Amino acid sequence: MIRVTDKRIPVVIAIVLLVSMFVIEITSSFTESQIIDEAVHLSAGVMYWRTGDFRLNPEHPPLIKLMATLPLSLLPVKIFTDNPSWITWNEWEYGDYFLYHNTYSVQTMLMLARIPIMLLSIAFGWWIFRASSDLFGRWGGAFSLSLYALDPNIIAHSRYLTTDLGFSAFAFLSIYRLVKLLQQPTRRNAIWFGVGFLAMALSKFSSIPFTLIIVATVVLVKIFHPALPALQWHRVKKWLLIAVPLMALITWGMYGFDYRSPSEDPRINQLYTQRDEFLHTTDPQTLPPLEKFVVTKMGDKGQRLGQLLEQASHFRIPGYTFFRGAFAVIGHSIGGQGSYLLGKSGDQGWWYYFPVAILVKTPLPTLLTFGFLSIIAIFFVLRLRRSSSGLRDTISNIPIPYLIYAFVPIAFLATSMTSHLNLGWRHIMPFYPFLFVLAASLTKLPTTKVIRSQAILPLLLAGNLALIQFGTYPNEIGYFNSLVGGMREGPRYMLDSNIDWGQDLPKLQQYVKDHHISRLPFDYYGRATVSYYLPQAVSLPSSWDLTHGATKPHGIIAISVGSLFRTDHAFDWLWKETPLTRIGSSINIYNLK
Repeated sequence: MIRVTDKRIPVVIAIVLLVSMFVIEITSSFTESQIIDEAVHLSAGVMYWRTGDFRLNPEHPPLIKLMATLPLSLLPVKIFTDNPSWITWNEWEYGDYFLYHNTYSVQTMLMLARIPIMLLSIAFGWWIFRASSDLFGRWGGAFSLSLYALDPNIIAHSRYLTTDLGFSAFAFLSIYRLVKLLQQPTRRNAIWFGVGFLAMALSKFSSIPFTLIIVATVVLVKIFHPALPALQWHRVKKWLLIAVPLMALITWGMYGFDYRSPSEDPRINQLYTQRDEFLHTTDPQTLPPLEKFVVTKMGDKGQRLGQLLEQASHFRIPGYTFFRGAFAVIGHSIGGQGSYLLGKSGDQGWWYYFPVAILVKTPLPTLLTFGFLSIIAIFFVLRLRRSSSGLRDTISNIPIPYLIYAFVPIAFLATSMTSHLNLGWRHIMPFYPFLFVLAASLTKLPTTKVIRSQAILPLLLAGNLALIQFGTYPNEIGYFNSLVGGMREGPRYMLDSNIDWGQDLPKLQQYVKDHHISRLPFDYYGRATVSYYLPQAVSLPSSWDLTHGATKPHGIIAISVGSLFRTDHAFDWLWKETPLTRIGSSINIYNLK
């Protein structure tokens, strides 16, 4: 007879959840083409291994790309150092050429590079299980893991070669190990925290604001627990004197001890060319102050500052690619990028983008869990308040793990809301695992005569989540909860990596084959080579084409939802038509009369 008190059962459940997650990831991945970023990451990672040159994709640190492409680097894949896109450091053109002109099939290369990310997602889940078990026992760990392993959004972004899952995993690991270090300041815990922090820093440049969150977390704990042994200055100073130089050396080594000058970077010269072209069409006096300063002072070689920068560009810099990538990301974040929310588009983002993403993309059982967690937290703080002498005393009585696991996601959401890069739910992924851990407090609710098992509520929530995942497979990337009408209504709320990342070409290929379609008017949103999958595809006329003499197509046509909902109304002539079906989550099929 199985008993709830048997500690082996939740471990078995955890293993089943993680194995199921891996099976879902790998089987659904077989049905998907490359997403927009994958060819760049894949080709860059292989070139890092094979050439030691880190010129491609400096906007992301190399760790995740190196991990993902290790299997490919051991195989006789072709590299193309004489290709013009390599010579000019054009990562997008090189990535496309590398993927579609190589020794192995596109799908084989994608799968070999995706599997390491899937394996990392399993490690991530195990860390969540361990962190939750430390606080709430193994049944709590199993519940926290179920929130993670059955979430369609997490499963979707755990099977692509991108940096999002890796950054989220290592950000969580660093905080988990920080908690243990603060509780037990041993050398082992210090080393593990350093490993987690360094891996996070080498995964994505989002680590820059996250590092500030870690510092704020330590300061917060120091304020309310000033006598904590781990935060005494003599101990912190010793750790920093060892860790900072060592991490700097490892980071430089991760970049192959890169040592070059900005003048060797073709993109620097391209920036000067783009500046000259920009000034032909734009009056710099109309620009915002920062952009005006960059264009008229920093970018003008006739100005004193511009001359100094041009002269400095010839100095060789240790770790140039690292600094090049960090500054590129900061500039990208300030400048923004085109994004879509609630039927509107813009390039500066919206402060409420990520709160909306959480509301429309998070499964309802998880939202309910967060709601219950909030109620528990309020009652917990009120109870502490009654026995405390003031606010400071109240916060000081909150256990350190609870305080940190609550503070970090709130701080991360707050910093994310200031970003001008609103490119998808995936950027808010690190918000979730800390709350998954705290959600295990539901397994510690008092029992009554009616509810004899503390596992009933968590089991109901996890079971509902399993049903949602079953109904979403294999199109997890397009998941939207039932509050907003599910996947069908998703494009009205968010696009891009939330629903259409160019992933559904193999599914469309199978549809065309099953329906014996010999000619398919199609407009695709993505980076994959359409002709590789669909030689039958021809261009779908836009509204402008139709008003300038193009013939309206008849019969079966296809269009990506990312193209259909473009705010330039390029295909608004299709809005009055009713789709016959949707392929995967991202391609509408119409039968036009």
